[in-house]
Amino acid sequence: GIPDRQKLTDARKDLDKVLSVRPCLRTHLEMAQVYYYMGVDALQESLLVDESSINSALVSLSHALQFELGDSLPDLHVLRGRCLLLKGEELNAADCFKQAVELERPGSTDTTALHCLLQTLLVLFMQGGSDPTLAITQLELWVSRADQRFPQETVNSVLKCLYRTHTEEVTEVSKTLIRTGRLVLVKRLLETVVPKRLTRKKPLVKSYSLI
Repeated sequence: GIPDRQKLTDARKDLDKVLSVRPCLRTHLEMAQVYYYMGVDALQESLLVDESSINSALVSLSHALQFELGDSLPDLHVLRGRCLLLKGEELNAADCFKQAVELERPGSTDTTALHCLLQTLLVLFMQGGSDPTLAITQLELWVSRADQRFPQETVNSVLKCLYRTHTEEVTEVSKTLIRTGRLVLVKRLLETVVPKRLTRKKPLVKSYSLI
């Protein structure tokens, strides 16, 4: 859950003291997290309540990126993407999530970046109006790339979760894919979402009369 406001304020003060003495990558990232949580609604993280805090989070992240290993941390790019999403910058947010996915080690089961990316691409698809081709292509591409980086069960769980939480959007994507004859992702979604049924028929029991 989201930390209590007073705890966030106290944490910010403590981190300010640390940064004034010895600024480092991890402390800037922690400060960005504090500002992020100060900027979102306590019950619904996707709601912006204080844009200045989100801007401060982005500033802290920009400081973190100046350190040698800053650009190599998936968590940093995910947080930056979330901040940009709150500001309505979906395209830039998607770029951040793409970087985070690429930085995940092969075989990772941490799906945060992938989930954020696919969710953002769904938003871009819904915003695409009469030509959602780019968002569709990106969805196909990144599901394919995810298969190369994550275990298939992990990717399937993300797709299943995405369908549960964004049923309308996923349905619209599927309709567009079918309409344009791009069936690979549709098949994947169906295989993931629809429970597998037993297709084997029961063997016929033959009765033999003993003579």
